[in-house]
Parts: sequence; structure tokens; C-alpha cells
Amino acid sequence: IRISNCTFLYFWPVRSSLAPKASKAGTVFTTGLIGMENPGLNPGSPVSDLSDVIKISAGHEHVLALKSDGTIWAWGKNSDGRLGDGTKTNRTKPVQVKDLFNVVDIAAGMNHSIALRSDGTVWTWGKNSFGQLGDGTANDRAVPGIIKNFPGADKVFAGQYGSFAVKAGALWAWGRNSYGQLGDGATADRSSPVEIKGINDVTKIAGGMYHTVALKSDGSAWAW
Repeated sequence: IRISNCTFLYFWPVRSSLAPKASKAGTVFTTGLIGMENPGLNPGSPVSDLSDVIKISAGHEHVLALKSDGTIWAWGKNSDGRLGDGTKTNRTKPVQVKDLFNVVDIAAGMNHSIALRSDGTVWTWGKNSFGQLGDGTANDRAVPGIIKNFPGADKVFAGQYGSFAVKAGALWAWGRNSYGQLGDGATADRSSPVEIKGINDVTKIAGGMYHTVALKSDGSAWAW
């Protein structure tokens, strides 16, 4: 399976959409329903006070935007701290994720968020009921926290209640696993990263609520 010229991959249906406009590089425009349940603005409106965006990731009711300066900005629902600004206040305009810099990759899950820094460390925040923050607990967090003893990551991805990272071609996962969606051969939730055996050279992950699909560098697709 080949995916080319793809700007965004949505892992489950959302009722708002986001895209950059070619005439204004780095500007985010949204369409969709208005309100905190679906964090959109008036259709076709630019997201105010936000520029130089190089990547966006949309969760179920929140959005992350990575700027060229390595900072993350977020907006939408925040009842469990998924925006990472240290509060649980919903935001209709972007707020900066607190004390997190030099970010090179982002991923938004159903109600949690993941960031990868240039030093290879993985940071998470938001809902943690299934261990999707990877910190060994089930405690929600409203500010980013590092996953300890997990250096050297190259990419991060998010399913609805699960998280994934690629390290030197190897796939690691943590979070909800009731139907084996982490791929570790078990059905127990994982609150810390576990290496997924039998698959490597992963370039993309798309995680649904109860299943996961991976794209490898050889063009093959794997699912569990």
C-alpha cells in the first residue's frame, strides 16, 4: 500500500477538519461544527494568532499544531488536561503547551496527546485511564511529562486510547489493549512502553478504537 502526497491521516471520524492554504503557508484553516465538542471555527476561517505551522494532528475534540520554532499549540476540549496548558479549561483559541520546546513530531489521541522532542524523548499528557501516557500510572496529567527510560524515539503516533513510537525501526506501544490493538500478543492494558515483536521498519501507524494498521518501508500493510 502506498500513501503519497498525504498531509493528514485521520484515525477515526471527526466532525471538524483542518488544512493549510497554499496562498498562506503555515496558516491553519478549519471547517466543521462550532463549539467545544468539535473545535472548529466558522467554515474557512483561519485559526487566529497562529502561524508558521508545519504539522497538525486532530484528536476527537482537540487539536495540536506544531510550529516551525518547535513549540506546540492546542485548542478544543480540555476537561482531562489534553491541551497541556496546566489547566482543565476548554479553549476556543490556541494556547501554548506548557514548558515543551524543540518538538519535532506530535500525535493527538482521543483525549491524550504525544510529542517527540529533537533529543528523542517522548512526552505525553491528558487522559490516562488506560495507561496511554506511558508513565506507569493511570493518573491524568494537565502538563507534559517525559516517559522515563525511553530515549531514542524517531516517530510518534496515537490511536484512540493507545500510543505508539518507532525507535530505530522497532515499534513500541502502550495504552488500551482489550482486543490486542497494541500488537504485543496479549489483551492486557500497558501503562509503560512494550516492544512489539514480529514487525519492524514501520513508517506510519493508524490506530482505531480496537485495531491498528501499520505501513512498513517496503510498502506492505500490517494489521492487528
